[in-house]
Amino acid sequence: MIPRIEYIFLKKIIEKKNIIFVTSLFIIALLLRISGRNFLSGDMQRFLIPWFIEIKGNGGLHSLTEQVGDYGLLYQTLISLMTYIDINPLYLYKLLSVIFDIFLAYSVYKVVKLTNPKQSKIVSIISGGVIMLLPTVIINSSYWGQCDSMYSFFCISCLYQLHKESYLKSFIFLGLAFACKLQSVFILPFIFFYYLKDRRFSVLYFLISIFVVWLVGIIAFCEGRSLLTPIEIYHYQTFEYQAMYMNFPSFWMIAGNDYSTLKVPSVLFTGLLVLVGGFYYLSNEKYQGKNEFWQVVTWFVWTMVLFLPSMHERYAYLLDILLILLCFENHRFIKYAIITSCLSLYAYGNYLFDRERNPYMQFCAFLFVLTYVSFSYSLLVSTKERTCLK
Repeated sequence: MIPRIEYIFLKKIIEKKNIIFVTSLFIIALLLRISGRNFLSGDMQRFLIPWFIEIKGNGGLHSLTEQVGDYGLLYQTLISLMTYIDINPLYLYKLLSVIFDIFLAYSVYKVVKLTNPKQSKIVSIISGGVIMLLPTVIINSSYWGQCDSMYSFFCISCLYQLHKESYLKSFIFLGLAFACKLQSVFILPFIFFYYLKDRRFSVLYFLISIFVVWLVGIIAFCEGRSLLTPIEIYHYQTFEYQAMYMNFPSFWMIAGNDYSTLKVPSVLFTGLLVLVGGFYYLSNEKYQGKNEFWQVVTWFVWTMVLFLPSMHERYAYLLDILLILLCFENHRFIKYAIITSCLSLYAYGNYLFDRERNPYMQFCAFLFVLTYVSFSYSLLVSTKERTCLK
């Protein structure tokens, strides 16, 4: 016979199993991040820490009188604020990113809860746990010290509010996303076509995002920076990397790396695909209202990531998050999430831990393209099936 006190203890564990499980996931996620705190990446050595030292030497917030590094004003302002904290900048960068990991996981939890209201709450919580435990999310913040969780959180929050028809909040988040990182442009085509199809909010809402981009730079403007600075920063970033792909399984890894010849055609080709996809979205009655909202978002993001030039190994970050989110909407998307997350992890590992030339990256590019084609076809087939059922 089991002792009564032990029986009661085990019964309590079973009763509180959901809380214990979620708490355990969170603790493991934090321990995994702590384990990477001392890893010093090449980007941290060459760029982030030198920028921190320069900003601190120029007076913290007073350094905003000039551009340091190639990030937007929001991130430069946050770095300026961090210089007033007497902690190793390596830890400060990573702590900031880890905080946004938590925000990102919470935003995914909110989306899953909104799109699947009939399922148990624990499923929505697990979706956030998956984000916290995703290897690329952990590596990006706690090893690499990059801020992709920041702009991704703002993008997911923007789309979440758009889905809820909270348009003011949505465009505030869109502005914050753009103020953080140029890669927020990945969600812009969907928002534009959703505006055309939904017709529930004015085009003037886009001005809110523009206002927010300038508002977050208010300290820099008070320090004497030009009002054109946000445009100048992103204009510089557009021409910073003269390559069709950068350690990323892009379509152009298959087609070629002649940047001077292929840059303009690649942008036009991407624009063509976005236009065709947008036209199909506007023309198909099955996309009325919120139908396939997150699937269509994912397709637009994937199209831009795959076909635009100068994509880096981290630029599929938002795509990976969206595909994991879709897994909780329909299990048929699990295979796509696994493939893209593994390809991202492979690119991360190759860049951070093994700087040798990778002969398998071209194979990854073929796999990435085929997975994109399969995903696109799955959206078409699912639409046709619903049409037949009707």
